[in-house]
Amino acid sequence: MFVAFEKQLIGRGYIPLVRTNNIGNNIFSYYFKDDKTKQVNIEESSNVYTFSFPMNDIHYSTKFYDKISLFQYAEYILNQHEFIQASKA
Repeated sequence: MFVAFEKQLIGRGYIPLVRTNNIGNNIFSYYFKDDKTKQVNIEESSNVYTFSFPMNDIHYSTKFYDKISLFQYAEYILNQHEFIQASKA
């Protein structure tokens, strides 16, 4: 479900973050090539999905109870001007 989303992240300069000790249920993590503090993460715990992302100079996080809503919101955020600008800065 997230393959197209991950391709868009890679196309915008994000690199997969490989964790050696995967604590929790991380679905994926990406960091911006020029700034490792700018990360996009999706995690799942007890059927609750957490999506975190950079926007301007702030790192936001929000929770979802189903994958469809999570995916729709993630796609929406990825295409926002503020996210694109945060990725360039």
